[in-house]
Amino acid sequence: MITMSSVIRKPWFSRPADVAGRGWIIATRRALLALSLVALAGCSVVRLAYNQADTLLATWLDRQFDFDRTQSALVRDAATRWLAWQRRAQLPEMAATLAQVRRDWERPLGAADVCRWADRLPGWLDATWQQIRPDALAVARQLGPAQWTHLEAHFARERREQAEEAADQSPAERRQAQIDRLAERYERLLGPLDAAQRTRVGQLVDRLGDGSGWASERERQQQELLATLRQLPALPAADAAVQLDALWARWRTGTPAQRALREQTQQAHCQLLAELQASASPRQREHARRQWATWEADLRALAAD
Repeated sequence: MITMSSVIRKPWFSRPADVAGRGWIIATRRALLALSLVALAGCSVVRLAYNQADTLLATWLDRQFDFDRTQSALVRDAATRWLAWQRRAQLPEMAATLAQVRRDWERPLGAADVCRWADRLPGWLDATWQQIRPDALAVARQLGPAQWTHLEAHFARERREQAEEAADQSPAERRQAQIDRLAERYERLLGPLDAAQRTRVGQLVDRLGDGSGWASERERQQQELLATLRQLPALPAADAAVQLDALWARWRTGTPAQRALREQTQQAHCQLLAELQASASPRQREHARRQWATWEADLRALAAD
């Protein structure tokens, strides 16, 4: 599944910039951006995926934490409440944003025009955190040694698998895999890219690099998450909320270096999409028109359910 932010604000989704590890908070962040923007997904089963999102999210989290029965019920109920709230509170706004994007697509675009499409994302992210915050706190305070150990093992296994994957590929193979993944994202909007457009995608990959330097920072923030989770059950509820909010704020804001990288990457992707629109063939332009219209219709249908 692909979202507009996967194209425009790729650092929030890509492995190099997902430096905070995973867990309930990072799941919230990623789930918001993946599911809140599901209407922008280049997927023919958007509505089905969204309607099953509570189950998918709960299952995904359970694989990382190995919840007991009570915890699993809390997580599933929280996911269901969040999606019900989102249908009422956010999907209509997202549909309106998509309608504006669809209109903008009919004129020549610059990088600034494309970047403006993502202006509402931070507000949607903050509103979602406030909505799920009580449930996140309740679940986090019920975790214990079994879940912490399971999550720590999950992180270690993930790092090992990523290291093994990188070792199995030559630098040229890793570069080509990055190009293929990124080209696929743009092709979901435009249809097949021509040789010149794929060359431009490759140039962007070369400019942004493979993100291998983020591994140590990702591990540091995984340990930060584990340390915070281990503190919460013993703290008074108010103090636990302060700790959770502080962790969210740090991850939401990022370090100065991370913010600079996000801005650089966003600008680069905005520029590339503007260039792809300018070079699009009549067939690609029509493909994009149909995609924008389909995603808007999907979103309005989901909001009406």
